[in-house]
Amino acid sequence: KSPPGTGDNFGVEQFTRGLQTRDAYIFRLRLEGSKYREIAELLDVPDGTIRSKLFRIKESFKKFLQGSDE
Repeated sequence: KSPPGTGDNFGVEQFTRGLQTRDAYIFRLRLEGSKYREIAELLDVPDGTIRSKLFRIKESFKKFLQGSDE
C-alpha cells in the first residue's frame, strides 16, 4: 500500500512545492534513483552534504505525510 497522499505522486508534488528549489531538485533526483555520489558530483558538493540534506528532507517528508493523514 502506498503512503497517504502519494497517489500519482500528488504528495511528492505538494511537498516539493514547499522546498527550496535546490532541495526539491536533490529530492527528485534521489526519488528517480540517483545515487548520493552522482547527485554530489552533479552539484559539485561533498557526498556528505547530500547525505545530510537528504536526511533532513526525508524527515520533513515523513512529517508532511503524517500531517496529510490527519
